[in-house]
Amino acid sequence: MNRKVYTADLHLDHMMILKHTHRPFASIEEQLEILIKNFNEVLERGDILYVLGDTSITKHGHEITEAFLRKVNATEFHLIVGNHDSKKTQRLDIWTTVSDIKEVKDNGQRLILCHYPLAQWNKSANGSVQIHGHSHGNYNHPGNSCDVGIDCWNFRPIMLNDILHRIEVKQYLNGKVKYDA
Repeated sequence: MNRKVYTADLHLDHMMILKHTHRPFASIEEQLEILIKNFNEVLERGDILYVLGDTSITKHGHEITEAFLRKVNATEFHLIVGNHDSKKTQRLDIWTTVSDIKEVKDNGQRLILCHYPLAQWNKSANGSVQIHGHSHGNYNHPGNSCDVGIDCWNFRPIMLNDILHRIEVKQYLNGKVKYDA
């Protein structure tokens, strides 16, 4: 059905991210195993997965990224480049598109996709939503923006209804959202 699904900050091969973000995995291998399982619980064949940066970090991260993507159920993959995405990762044949910033519509909702949280974006005053990664749940931007990084979403990719619900709750709580990873 071509559902659009979003994620960021996978850090598939970054041992120190386990410590820095308090991820509950004993090793990179365990993280990979759980992420594949979690992604396949959400994703279906035909889904379009937008990865908003930071797939991997090591010298062979591009190989780990490609192997991971080939094991998840999505059919189409788009990379929004993050600060840890190497040129080799960006050049992988598995990506349909590679962008620094991208504007898409999902069920009529305008979304601005960027690895980094933005202060202003196209049509930000007219209901568009900006989704990002990079901050691992440590930055609560006011207004219509949302961190789609796996650290904020129990290590799963998410869909538009999840994003809009989180923004609604954030606005209700005046920007003070506690992420339950």
